[in-house]
Amino acid sequence: MNPEEGQLRPQLLDRLPLSVEVPRISDTKDRMEIVKRNIDFESDPKGFVERYLSQEEALKAAIFQAQQVWRKCV
Repeated sequence: MNPEEGQLRPQLLDRLPLSVEVPRISDTKDRMEIVKRNIDFESDPKGFVERYLSQEEALKAAIFQAQQVWRKCV
């Protein structure tokens, strides 16, 4: 959703079981890193995937663990 369009209407929000708010990235260094990674991906998709595979696997494991904890709570 484009934050410039304002908040979602309540009648739409109540249809979504979960929502996540992602803050705007305003730090110049972070924004430059995003652009750099985008250029890296566009120039060499396979190499990009290989470079970040271990980080992606770690995130995947953390998400899986969080899902298991959440399921125990529900």
